[in-house]
Amino acid sequence: MTEKTKYITTGLIIGVILAVSLGVSVFNTLKGTPAKVNNFAQWFDQTYGH
Repeated sequence: MTEKTKYITTGLIIGVILAVSLGVSVFNTLKGTPAKVNNFAQWFDQTYGH
């Protein structure tokens, strides 16, 4: 393997890992959003609803 090939391969692997972790965190955020909104609504109601 030449230096260039090694850099490209390393870059691709890092890119894939970053893309996957980003995708997972975005997916988890979207999946968790309704719960967060509900929690916020409850907190808001308890704090300012009285």
